[in-house]
Amino acid sequence: MGEISEDWCQGRTAFGGLTVTAAVRAMQAQVEAARCLRSVMVNFVAPLAVGPARIEVIHLRQGGSLSFEEARVYQDERVCTLLTAAFGLERPTQIQLSPALRPAATPPDQLESIPYLPGITPAFSQHFEYRWTSPVAPYSAADAARVQGWIRARDTAAIDIASVMSLVDAWPPSVISMLDRPRPLSTVTWQANIMAAPPAGGYPSQGWWFFDSQAQGVGAGYSGEQSQFWAPDGRLLVSSQQLVAEFSGK
Repeated sequence: MGEISEDWCQGRTAFGGLTVTAAVRAMQAQVEAARCLRSVMVNFVAPLAVGPARIEVIHLRQGGSLSFEEARVYQDERVCTLLTAAFGLERPTQIQLSPALRPAATPPDQLESIPYLPGITPAFSQHFEYRWTSPVAPYSAADAARVQGWIRARDTAAIDIASVMSLVDAWPPSVISMLDRPRPLSTVTWQANIMAAPPAGGYPSQGWWFFDSQAQGVGAGYSGEQSQFWAPDGRLLVSSQQLVAEFSGK
């Protein structure tokens, strides 16, 4: 994985999307290119601090159409992140179900950009541009847990499926809208299912992606969240579930 720098951190740990992107790329190197990422399950075991980290990939199985890989991200010989992923060939099918349509929302060019505020917003967020469309704001003590909006990367590289993981994870958990002030939040597990492969060569970096997340239940210090992520062409690309630990009781 290399060296983790401060500009890719959030609080005391590295931005999870960066870790997942790096691990997915390491796993991709172990499978044939025709087998696209179909699903990834992530366990954030321990904080990943600024400094060197390494990734170990374990090939679990290769079947006729699916390959399974495991990746472990180490720091100081301690497992900090554990991932399992399925990579699969496209297969013929007789059934088709149209995915959910992207919600109607104000276009991003008609919305204000959320500024990066050093010391207030997470350091990693300086690498992304956000346009908020959610009906409830962060830390507004709302009755509903909802986060929704547009996002794009600030760099100029094309977006591949590994990079998409960073874009999806760049948003805060939706339970943030139920809090009355900043509180620690930590992702425990995250499973992302990829509904369609990006086009050959990836998506242009300047395209706007759309994120929509809601908590399905909040209690006992945890929030179970479900999110969907649409590509710039309007296709649903990622459907994911997340367990978030929240510390409002402290």
